[in-house]
Amino acid sequence: MNKKLAMLLFAIGIGAAASPAFADSCAHWCHYFQDTCKATPGNDPATCDQNFSDCMMECYG
Repeated sequence: MNKKLAMLLFAIGIGAAASPAFADSCAHWCHYFQDTCKATPGNDPATCDQNFSDCMMECYG
């Protein structure tokens, strides 16, 4: 097998294996920002929930 092709396939495999870890990290930050938003006086909880939904769509959509 060509060395460049082997390296490309290896890199794709590493990226595919790492994607669930990145998704979990992304969801963690969405929850963190939602909690921070709701804990800040004067913020509308509905806006915090909408921002959370948008964030999760960015992670998994």
